[in-house]
Amino acid sequence: MVYIVGRWEHADTTAEPRARTKQLHFMSYDRLMSMRRFPMATYIFTDIDRMSYYELEVCAVLYRELRDSGAIVLNDPARVLTRFDLLSNLYREKINDFNVYRPQYGDWPVRYPVFLRRNAFHQGVCTDLLNSQEEVKFSMLDLIEQGIPQVNIMAVEYAAEACETGIYRKYAVYRIGDRYFQDTSVNQQHWEAKHGQAGIAGEGFYKKESEGMDTVPFPDTIKKVFELGNIEYGRVDFGIVGGKPQFYEINTNPTVSLSTEHDSAYRRQSRNIFVRNYLSAIELLQAQECGGYISTRNKLLRKVRKKNLLKKRIFHFYRSRASY
Repeated sequence: MVYIVGRWEHADTTAEPRARTKQLHFMSYDRLMSMRRFPMATYIFTDIDRMSYYELEVCAVLYRELRDSGAIVLNDPARVLTRFDLLSNLYREKINDFNVYRPQYGDWPVRYPVFLRRNAFHQGVCTDLLNSQEEVKFSMLDLIEQGIPQVNIMAVEYAAEACETGIYRKYAVYRIGDRYFQDTSVNQQHWEAKHGQAGIAGEGFYKKESEGMDTVPFPDTIKKVFELGNIEYGRVDFGIVGGKPQFYEINTNPTVSLSTEHDSAYRRQSRNIFVRNYLSAIELLQAQECGGYISTRNKLLRKVRKKNLLKKRIFHFYRSRASY
């Protein structure tokens, strides 16, 4: 059995693959933290950037309890890097050519243009491209006035490049355990390239993409990116600038679409390859398991369970806090 463990608000991210295989299940952190015994199974900790420090510490303790008892556990909450720290490390390691900043601490960009976005959550960019420190200051104040906490705001140097047809293209590679495989690209006329525009890539590109779907581009670099982020389950998004990959983030709880519908037969073929690779990676995790149950007597976990008896659901008081 493979459990995707995440915040209860985001159970839908793996709804499609869970409908396709009996091996994959969702379990909220609320439920996991209220259990006295745990199946000897595979646990994938997700939504790391959506959790409070208290939640991270409790989950990291449980991660170690499960791991040391013989369960397969992916994504250590105590080690996973969220967006800002990951991008800082990628720039320091000269994997990325762009840097990130914390203007609220007087850490102003040294190269423009930049844009502002959140360190946590996955709602895309917060501003258009900004070309000066004054524009950054003004935009920061505007975002704070909208209610975005300044501690969650970061400035990112612009690093995107349109292809020869004027389209911006975002690529993606999944890691599940020791398996790496491509997802299909997102093509859009806007530099953010978040949701994509159907059919604009052209049949020639869809054909080329389908021919390479069973390979991983820049394999050594992508492996290093996941290792730097200490992430064993997730999806890395990147673009190509000057022939070199530029990595934007790793989402530990990406929305997994298994849809294969498309006007292009080549894109349908690519989608089918992705579906096969995702489900087979999950099956491989499940195949490594053995039966039985795990019991834990850790003091912190017992304390958490005791709170759960009083509150009915652990972390219930956090549910008034939005999580996106």
